[in-house]
Amino acid sequence: NKRIETFLQAYFTELSAMGDDEFENQRQALLLQLQEKPQNIAEQSMEFWTDMTLEYTRFDYRKQQVAALQKLTRQEILDYYRNLLLDKNRRQMLVVSPGKAGIRNLLDGSAQQYIYVDNVDNLKASMPSHSFQ
Repeated sequence: NKRIETFLQAYFTELSAMGDDEFENQRQALLLQLQEKPQNIAEQSMEFWTDMTLEYTRFDYRKQQVAALQKLTRQEILDYYRNLLLDKNRRQMLVVSPGKAGIRNLLDGSAQQYIYVDNVDNLKASMPSHSFQ
């Protein structure tokens, strides 16, 4: 989709123009937010449910996020963005709820191939993933 490509390129330009000081300010603000303790039982419960949903049975996802973010550099973000989001051969996922019309009527010709997914767990298991331990 041309609009998505335009957005990805524009945001990469914005990230590239971001200075080291601004990046560090953004990183520190996110670290502070991630290190905040849950304010009530609902927030704590949400953290636990997130861990369970992601199958992190050590229930330390937030702690792992903080540790990863503390080591993250501006250059790593730029490299990741360039290699994963701007690569012309990257995988893309089109999520469609076709209703009665059927899927063929919704594809605009930009999808070279498609796979019908009726079991999300099987799809997740078949794909490479990048996650915390």
